[in-house]
Amino acid sequence: MPVFYLEVVFYILDLLILLTVRDMLKKTRKIELKIQQGFRWLYPALFILFGVLCLLRFQGSFRIIEALVMFCIGILYAFIGTGLCPEGIIAMGREVKWQDANAHLDRQKPCLYYQLNKRRAALFLQPEEVEPVEQYLRKHAGKNWQ
Repeated sequence: MPVFYLEVVFYILDLLILLTVRDMLKKTRKIELKIQQGFRWLYPALFILFGVLCLLRFQGSFRIIEALVMFCIGILYAFIGTGLCPEGIIAMGREVKWQDANAHLDRQKPCLYYQLNKRRAALFLQPEEVEPVEQYLRKHAGKNWQ
């Protein structure tokens, strides 16, 4: 496969990633009660690191375009949030409706467990976040939480 075609494949992949991150940011705007999650810096840092590697590894205009796209994705990823909205739980741009979440608030851990693609997921809370989360669940989740 000639180099030109390989570059086009990477440009298409970059575009798909940018569109996915844009959709994740749209969902993040719906968050009414933010929940701070640890290691939020990890994904942006990885994309920015990959951008630096693109600058060092590739040649020509491809390296500049690829690096800029990776930097943009890394910066955009830093704004993707986690929290609760009237429709459900949003975790790093992924939305789970209340009726599908089967949410369970564990006050001892403190943690909010929910169903994500037929597996159990968790949002770890700070102790001061438990009360606002419980109030939000009472108001918006209805019977869909324990």
